[in-house]
Amino acid sequence: MKTLGKIVGVIGLLTIIAFTGAIGENKGKFDVAIEEELIETTKQIKSQLPIMVDQETRLDTLMCLEKQMHYKYTMINASENELDKEAFLNNIKKSLIKNHCSNENPIKMLKMGVTYYYNYFDKNGVLIGTINIRKQNCGL
Repeated sequence: MKTLGKIVGVIGLLTIIAFTGAIGENKGKFDVAIEEELIETTKQIKSQLPIMVDQETRLDTLMCLEKQMHYKYTMINASENELDKEAFLNNIKKSLIKNHCSNENPIKMLKMGVTYYYNYFDKNGVLIGTINIRKQNCGL
């Protein structure tokens, strides 16, 4: 009887190991699918760059790295020392959060663990600051 109990225990343990391995394998496939979607999005946008977003802001480039989207913007008429960086970044962040949290595709990507990084540079190439948007920003 003790042997039967051990066999059942080993079979149960092997079943758990196999099941968790399958979950990990599917998670890997899921992450690959997300990365493929990000790569396709990046290609589509990059083909249009550089592009003026408004009179002051130019989107120069973007790249994806795993489940991250990195955008590089240039403020074409401002130098870093002319800006109130804190106010500038706070205003941009509010706008980005509103945009991401009210549009279907960014919400979908945020729910899947994608993080967006917005890097703002002045007209001389000096970093003004970086804004990160994660699912927590939208209460997801």
